[in-house]
Amino acid sequence: MKKILLIAILLNMAISPYCYALKTYYIYDDLNRVTHALYEDGTVFEYDYDNLGNKTTKKTYKDLSLTTDTDGDGSINYYDQDDDNDGMLDTFEEQYGLNLLDSSDASLDNDGDGISNLVESQQNLNPTVNDDNDLDGIINVNDPDDDNDGMPDAFENKYGLNSTNGGDANIDTDYDGTTNVREYELSQDPLTRDYLYDTPIMLSDGTIISDQGVGQLDLGKLHFSDPLHAYPDG
Repeated sequence: MKKILLIAILLNMAISPYCYALKTYYIYDDLNRVTHALYEDGTVFEYDYDNLGNKTTKKTYKDLSLTTDTDGDGSINYYDQDDDNDGMLDTFEEQYGLNLLDSSDASLDNDGDGISNLVESQQNLNPTVNDDNDLDGIINVNDPDDDNDGMPDAFENKYGLNSTNGGDANIDTDYDGTTNVREYELSQDPLTRDYLYDTPIMLSDGTIISDQGVGQLDLGKLHFSDPLHAYPDG
């Protein structure tokens, strides 16, 4: 009897050497059935079941990525939520195209907003989108002036200005001689002329401004392409 048992054990070892030589990891489904057996050399046994719960197939293949322990923390990548131990979860890195097996990308700033990928993950931000347009250390959602041009975002959005481009602060959108940022400081409407010109004024680009409207000088004659109403409502 002992001889038969010994032969059976040796035969089983010969057929399934992984059970005795390698560390094994098991994956279970919701019914507590083994669906995968992972061996530390990358060998994977995958099992399927029929409606009665009987094993129907077994696939065998190699996938070292499942059993590798990239960061050496004692947890294989399959179970490890942070394979490279860089402080960013694998799900975050996969979502935004980062390298979940290379910890060096944690300190990078992929979107150039002055916030590292690691901090972006900690603050639930998108590391591929500029979250701090003016690089003032305040992310856009908390910054009342995203482009730091002296005009609050609420003011710029109200009047159709660009809240992410500071270049529109010194533009005189309504041609009344007052820049947009100055209109904000004076609590004026940057789209409405706030006073009339007694005599026409010619800007450096050839634009003529008068109480008749805005136009271009052509052979000594004024042609107004954008007539304006008299102040305030005409």
